[in-house]
Amino acid sequence: AVEILKINSAVANLIRTAQFNQIYSVLETGSNQGMQCFDMALAKLCAQGIIDIGKARLLARNHRYFNDAVSKLQKKRPMNGFI
Repeated sequence: AVEILKINSAVANLIRTAQFNQIYSVLETGSNQGMQCFDMALAKLCAQGIIDIGKARLLARNHRYFNDAVSKLQKKRPMNGFI
């Protein structure tokens, strides 16, 4: 699983003002700009059947975000072994 952070004006401003703790929020909401947080990467790997959802939940950084991502992906494409 990989995270992808692309520098945009929001990220640059957070770095410039030393608000590093807020960068992850931009990462979670920046998918429309090609960004991907770790939890979304885990959810996608579950959807592809590469990793088990139970193991992925143990690794997730933000369990609520991860569960929401899994639910959205399940609606698009049912995952094997998931109800």
